[in-house]
Amino acid sequence: MRSLLALVIPVAMLLAASPAHAASSVTLELHLGDASVPAYATCAVSVTTPTDGAAVLNAAVASGCLKGWSYESFPGLGRYVTCIDDGHANLCQDPAGGLATAWLYDINGVQANGGVDDGRDAPVGAGDVVQFVYTNWIPSCGVACL
Repeated sequence: MRSLLALVIPVAMLLAASPAHAASSVTLELHLGDASVPAYATCAVSVTTPTDGAAVLNAAVASGCLKGWSYESFPGLGRYVTCIDDGHANLCQDPAGGLATAWLYDINGVQANGGVDDGRDAPVGAGDVVQFVYTNWIPSCGVACL
């Protein structure tokens, strides 16, 4: 009987432990111009965490919060969002290479270092706020870069 209990108790403890990946709620915000400007669209979405910005956008489409989104892939950098359609407006980056307008991606107010799925940023976790900011963007080197 003791050997049975010695086997059952550790198994029960393993089953009771929280899983490494769990369904969690995160908030998606869409902003115009700057992340400090109040969001024009917000929704809570359920995703398996930890995750990335692409999964958050996909969950927003699945829940009906967004109508769709599109991206452009860059080797080694991941996918960069080119359009987000919230059902009211389909805002897309400037077709001239995105130098005039672009979608910036933030997690909890920290601007991402790469694409929405390249793994270079901290993963999106439970309770996080994922922001996409449609903004005018000129490289830090200004016109000299062009």
